[in-house]
Amino acid sequence: MASSLSLTAKKQCLFEIINGYASLGIAFSGGVDSTLLLAAAKHVLGKKVTAFTARSVIHPFFEQQEAAQLCSRFDVKHVFFDTKPLDNPMFRANSSERCYYCKSDLFKSLRMLDTAVNIDNFCHGANMDDLQDFRPGFRAAQEQGIKQPLIQAGLTKFDIRQMARQMGLPNWNKPAMACLASRIPYGQNITASVLTCIEKSEAFLKALGFTNVRVRHHDQLARIEVAREDICEMSRNGVRDQIATGLRDIGYNYVCLDLEGYCSGKMNRDILD
Repeated sequence: MASSLSLTAKKQCLFEIINGYASLGIAFSGGVDSTLLLAAAKHVLGKKVTAFTARSVIHPFFEQQEAAQLCSRFDVKHVFFDTKPLDNPMFRANSSERCYYCKSDLFKSLRMLDTAVNIDNFCHGANMDDLQDFRPGFRAAQEQGIKQPLIQAGLTKFDIRQMARQMGLPNWNKPAMACLASRIPYGQNITASVLTCIEKSEAFLKALGFTNVRVRHHDQLARIEVAREDICEMSRNGVRDQIATGLRDIGYNYVCLDLEGYCSGKMNRDILD
């Protein structure tokens, strides 16, 4: 199986998979997974690859900017397309299937572009590690025929970062990203105002130098998850007071620091336990 191959062999496997496509459209977020996929596709297919980036209230603006900068760096055609997840009441209700409804709408919108941009295949940057977590969006991708070359090549998150570093990609060590709705506990309605609070709070913390951070929204309480090595720095008197004041000004009455630190998929514990 591809997952048991060496990194060099997996890289060659990825190139061979991509070479089987006449043209390729990539759902491009600007994270390390989709960036590696884009770089590999550019290497193999040249001008026959196009990056597609969704714009909506659940995608922070800075991520859209970074995606555009990367596409310019790689000299890849880049298309923004708009989605409106809040128009879908099933998404707003925020059940454990939230990601399915969001991705279903997103991939349908992407599929509607195929004739206009003359793309034969679409793919996304799912990797082997994603198979170990709760990912209802995968079902939406499969229903819309969206390919997953990184999984086909057996690439784990560690593999992807190593390969991205070898290829000189500027974001090889960029922290994992997820949409803003993933900060809201299942069952709590998703609104534009809540998403705005989360985006502003995380931007505030990033401006202070905390790059790997999440602000989990619990009504009036903001629960901050940060990399474990940054917990002590965030707890220092001056920094702690600055953060508490800043997040209260944004709209939270209570601000707390999660002593466990940042952990991907933590909001899925209630449904997986």
